[in-house]
Amino acid sequence: MSKLVQNSIIRFTAILARLLDSYSDNVYCLVRSKNNMSPESRLSDTLQFYFGNKYDNVIGSRVIVINGDITNY
Repeated sequence: MSKLVQNSIIRFTAILARLLDSYSDNVYCLVRSKNNMSPESRLSDTLQFYFGNKYDNVIGSRVIVINGDITNY
């Protein structure tokens, strides 16, 4: 994984965590599937990597994952 991609993931997860901690609204995240992993699993794994189990129950409730890839547009 390139340094640019890694830094983008770190920034994204930090922004998502701040939104979840500061507001009670739902958050919609565009995430692509990759290597036979669903977008929900990818996002869940990323959140667990950086924050442990703190956000385990938000996927599907407060975090709405939309399967998509912005490079296709």
